[in-house]
Amino acid sequence: MNALYVEVIGNGGLYSLNYEYQFLNKSLARVGVCIYPEAVTVPIMIGQLIGQSKDFLELGIGVTPIFYSGGSEANSGKALFLTGTIGYRYQKPDGRFLFRIGFTPLINIYEPTSEDFDSFIPLGWISFGFRF
Repeated sequence: MNALYVEVIGNGGLYSLNYEYQFLNKSLARVGVCIYPEAVTVPIMIGQLIGQSKDFLELGIGVTPIFYSGGSEANSGKALFLTGTIGYRYQKPDGRFLFRIGFTPLINIYEPTSEDFDSFIPLGWISFGFRF
């Protein structure tokens, strides 16, 4: 099963467009993208659904690389955040609609100039999309 959804205030930052592949019935692999004027984020995650029918606990772990350009070479660079997710997911077994809401922390594990990013960023997220 595949899914496309928009996530707001999540692993990708302010927003991200995500593709997800569900395998082995309740395991998930996901990649997304968010494009800002001076940065691109790429959330990459694996996860697991716990539950039956249409209501699930969603758990996941992953990374979010950030590629940014501040207009000059001195202000350009890369960062890498470790991320996780815990949340509620609504999806009917035979339905197309997908809704998610939850919590995700971002932990800065690589960023050469530490004044650009905080070391720990707690975020809540909400997602809407469809399965196919």
